[in-house]
Amino acid sequence: MTKSANSSNSSSSNSNSSNSSSNNCSSSSSNYSSSSRQLQKRLEAAGSSAAAAAAPAAAAAEAAPIAAAVAAAATAATAAAATAAAATAAAATAATAATAAAAAARADLPCLQNSPSSMEPPKVPASAFALFCSRQRLEAKKSLEEKNPNSNPQLGDVQRELSSLWKGLNPDEKQRWIDELETLKQQRFEWQQQQQHQQQQQQQQQQQQEAQESEASRGGAPAEFPQARIIRIAKLNPAVKKLSADGARILNYATAAALRRFTADSLSGRENEKSLTIDDVLAMISRGGMTMKFLQECKYAVSGECEVEEEIEEPQQPEVIGKLNPKP
Repeated sequence: MTKSANSSNSSSSNSNSSNSSSNNCSSSSSNYSSSSRQLQKRLEAAGSSAAAAAAPAAAAAEAAPIAAAVAAAATAATAAAATAAAATAAAATAATAATAAAAAARADLPCLQNSPSSMEPPKVPASAFALFCSRQRLEAKKSLEEKNPNSNPQLGDVQRELSSLWKGLNPDEKQRWIDELETLKQQRFEWQQQQQHQQQQQQQQQQQQEAQESEASRGGAPAEFPQARIIRIAKLNPAVKKLSADGARILNYATAAALRRFTADSLSGRENEKSLTIDDVLAMISRGGMTMKFLQECKYAVSGECEVEEEIEEPQQPEVIGKLNPKP
C-alpha cells in the first residue's frame, strides 16, 4: 500500500514538473517572438531613417550634373554675348573709320565728287579762281569769324578774303586748281558722251521693239510681193529644185523684212531726213562689212551703171496633146 502511494506521488510530481517545463517553454517562445518583432520594427525604423537621410544626398547627386551643364551654358552664352558685343563695336569702329577716310578723300580730291556715271552733269566753274572760291568760301568765312568774333562777315568781306588768299597762292598751288578745273571739264565731256550713248541705245531698243511689234502685227498680212515672181527668183538658184507654197510665202516675208532692214540701215546715218536716195543705199552696202558682202555684186544694179530691163511675163502656150497631121 505504501509503495503504491509513493509511486502515485512520484508520478504526480513528475506530471507537475512536465507541465511547468512546458509552461516555461511556451513563455520563452512567446518572449522570443515579441523580441523578434521588436527587433524587426527597430530595423525597419532604422532603414526608413537611413533612406530618409540618403534621399537628399541622392537628389543632390542627380542635380549636380544638371547644375554643372546649366552653369556651363550660362558661361558660354556670356562669352558669346561678349564676343558679339566686341564684334559689333569693331564693326562700328571700322565703319566710322571708313566714313572718315571717304570724307577725307573727298576733301582732298573734290573732283571725285562729280563722276560721269551720275545722273546729274558735273558742275564746272567758269575759271580756276571761281572753283577756288566755291571750295574755300566756308574756310574764309570761318577765318574772318576767328579774327573778329563779334562781327558777322558779309558776302563782300568773304569775297575780299578769298581774293587775298588767291593772290597769296604760289604758282604750283594755282596750277593745282587749274588742273582740277580741267579734270572737271573732262568729266563733263565724258558724262555728255555717256548720255548720248545711252540715248542712242534707247532709240535702237525702241526701234527694235517697234519692228518686232510690226512683224507680229503683220503675221497674218498678205504677201509683200507677187508670189509667182518670188518663185521664179528662187528657182534661179540651181540648188532649188522645188519650192512649196509655204516656203515661197516665207521667202516673200523674208524678202520684205530684209528690205525694211536695209532701209533702216540706210537711214541710220542721217538725221531729220525722211527720203532715201541711191547714195544712202550704196553707203549702207559699203559700210556693211561681211554682213552685206553678198550685196557687193548687186551695186551695179543700184548705181544705175546698167539698165535693168523689166521682166515681161510671156503668155503661156496651150498644152498640145497628141500630134496634129498637117494638111497637104
